[in-house]
Amino acid sequence: MWETLTDPLAGARQVPFVHEWEWQGQDLTNATFKMQVRDSKAAGAVLRADLDTVTTAIEGVRLASVDTVDGVVTSIVQVIIDDTTMAAMDVAEDTEQPGDDMVIYYDMIITPDGGTPFVAVAGTFTIVAGVTVA
Repeated sequence: MWETLTDPLAGARQVPFVHEWEWQGQDLTNATFKMQVRDSKAAGAVLRADLDTVTTAIEGVRLASVDTVDGVVTSIVQVIIDDTTMAAMDVAEDTEQPGDDMVIYYDMIITPDGGTPFVAVAGTFTIVAGVTVA
């Protein structure tokens, strides 16, 4: 049984966001991935990023590698949110200092090849405000 990993993420608003998870004991070959970033945990909240399975290093979620070392299979899953999508994510406006970092939420569902979908990872996603525009 898969237990959902809680992993708080943070990404600077003005550059691409890239993050990887390593799952030992899991062969995610041919799995599909779905990740969304929203203002709240409610599915009807404002959608900030909607990421699907990709096979190359473009915006989306991809299986970066599957390796077996000392008899243990390990899958590395990578998420990329491009700079355009990151820049479109507003920063907080209702704080003492407009433009402060904003904390929102994400989760990712993995559907193994021929298997049942499960929530693999979830948590907060902090949009880090910045001054310099790339």
